[in-house]
Amino acid sequence: MGKYVITGGPCSGKTSLVNYLASKGYGIVPETAELIIKEQLESGGDIVPWNLLRRLEFQEELISRQIYAENSISSMLGDKTYFFDRAIPDNIAYNIFDGQKPSDYLVDTSKNQNYDCVFLLGQVSVYENSSIRKEDSFEAKRLSSILGEVYCDLGFEVLDVEPMGSACERAEFIMDIINDKNEFLR
Repeated sequence: MGKYVITGGPCSGKTSLVNYLASKGYGIVPETAELIIKEQLESGGDIVPWNLLRRLEFQEELISRQIYAENSISSMLGDKTYFFDRAIPDNIAYNIFDGQKPSDYLVDTSKNQNYDCVFLLGQVSVYENSSIRKEDSFEAKRLSSILGEVYCDLGFEVLDVEPMGSACERAEFIMDIINDKNEFLR
């Protein structure tokens, strides 16, 4: 049981891993940014991160929804294991990546989270852009580095998970770590 973060730069295999974990019955909190972007694209909206005129609105909506989602899960955690497909501190990393200073509210909210561990996925070898993923390979690697630094600076335990075959293999690696931690705590 616990709250774990799956994060990493674009094209790190997050979606495949999270989908696999969901198929095995683990609780999943989907990536909020992706949900907002899909909603905007489907409705013809323009509140997307690559629209510089609406980027601040996108960030505000993202942070609001992410905080709500995480607080909702925390209140009903029980004895279930939950994985967040990105979490509140990811927003700090994206602010830094964009050359913006994260708000004090975002930093304070991030510090007050209690994730049991953060799994930082390394970038897979084949990089592909999509309608949602606009960063190039270099930017994705830079973002991954910033994500690791942000979570470490906030005091969270960060474990690197390098590409290792299938999502199943990555999931088994992560679950072995979680099971070892839980065994140690007993």
